[in-house]
Amino acid sequence: MKTIASPLRWILVVLVLFIHACATTEEEQTAKTEPVAVPQKAAEPAPMVKPAEQKRVLFDFNSSVVNGDYQSVLRQHAEYLKAKGIKVTLEGHCDDQGSNAYNDALGKRRAKAVEAMLMEYGVQSTNIEVISYGETKPAVNGTTHDARAQNRRVEIVFSE
Repeated sequence: MKTIASPLRWILVVLVLFIHACATTEEEQTAKTEPVAVPQKAAEPAPMVKPAEQKRVLFDFNSSVVNGDYQSVLRQHAEYLKAKGIKVTLEGHCDDQGSNAYNDALGKRRAKAVEAMLMEYGVQSTNIEVISYGETKPAVNGTTHDARAQNRRVEIVFSE
């Protein structure tokens, strides 16, 4: 029943608008076309856009695919970057599993994946720097599953 009510509601709205448009008098229609002086008010400052609190994007083991949960966070960061016109550095990191060369490349792929999403949301590539630290700068020391999961990340660093 819900699917029927919604289209009927729209049909009624369109019908009411059509009847109202047909019922206006000639005087009302000419009044609509005459220019009206509208007092100018001072331009309001643009609302302050804040970066998201979350400045870390985590990744699954051996993956450079950005989890969909981070879309709103990255969109918020993109709006902030565009509003401020500042640059950002995306630092790719890995856990301690794998060779240094492999982890360096994986860290770069992760940072590039975040870069691609920010660019999709309108951030210019000239405002983004991508760096890979591989496994050299862990967020958490240790070899537990949780410690390694915290190290598979991209850090978002603003240059203000």
